Amino acid sequence: MRLNALRLRDGSSIKSTPISASATNPSGKQVLLRPNQKQRAALLLTPLRGNNKKLFVATAGGENPGAPNGWVVAFDPAGAFTPVPWNPIDAWVATPNSFGGGLWQAGQGPAADDNGNVYAMTGNGGYVVANGKIADFIGKGDFAESFVKLSLTGAPGSQKLTLIDFFTPFRDSERSATPDYRDQDIGSGAPVVPPGTGLVLGAGKDGVLYVMDRNNLGKVIKDFSKLKSPPIFFTFFPGPQFPPTGNLDFTGNIKTHHLHGSPVFWNSPEAGAMLFDWGENECLRGWTMDGTGKVTFVGKSAEIASAALANPTVKGEGRCRAEC
Repeated sequence: MRLNALRLRDGSSIKSTPISASATNPSGKQVLLRPNQKQRAALLLTPLRGNNKKLFVATAGGENPGAPNGWVVAFDPAGAFTPVPWNPIDAWVATPNSFGGGLWQAGQGPAADDNGNVYAMTGNGGYVVANGKIADFIGKGDFAESFVKLSLTGAPGSQKLTLIDFFTPFRDSERSATPDYRDQDIGSGAPVVPPGTGLVLGAGKDGVLYVMDRNNLGKVIKDFSKLKSPPIFFTFFPGPQFPPTGNLDFTGNIKTHHLHGSPVFWNSPEAGAMLFDWGENECLRGWTMDGTGKVTFVGKSAEIASAALANPTVKGEGRCRAEC
């Protein structure tokens, strides 16, 4: 995995630098960013305007115990158009005690607010299997299936990329009756930081929208009391209320539609703040959002992608199964 600078006029290389990172977990074990890991999320350069820009590179992880970890690596992009190597600042690993927690976000990048804080959504992982028993690290040093808020702290020249806050809507181990919790991925989505709202929001493979106060994500697991709006099934409407049948296990034949990417935010001159989403095997939907973060359904299109798979009688990606 390498960080590259290219000339826009002809695509030729200015420089190319290997991306590496390491951390030591509480037990003293060294965790490494593996050279063959995938970098699937878009890069984040912040601030959009002004000086002292920072570049953030996020990496994917894996779905099985022992798989790679998710990382965010911060760089100083000054001198991007000179042949000298990139200057790494620091790195953060999502799951130092276990595996996974990758940041792929369906190809979309992390988001940033006006203060330079970085927001991302992680994928599967955060547990270990020993003698057939499960130990969850999520929220206790490992941050799989989470919204995370990161910030560069400390004086220039010695800054650290630090976890400031997090919200974990579910544990992988609580959505299956077997030790196979792969492919649930809140991190199939990417966060949105709507300007002028103080909010951060996003949805993943379960199609559930979470709206949070970006200054207080809560540092909680499966506790929705800190949310600015009750969780809703975002990729279809009308539909069952959330949580379905009063539980969060999502086993059985509960209809969901994955969200791969982020909602689209638009500050409409007529309707105010609006959100748009198009779930997998479903149609485009529009919502309004008031100043408190409450989201209200407006309407949907008639067109459905993969209409056959969207049929409730057909099992497929549109239906939440034990491994979804």
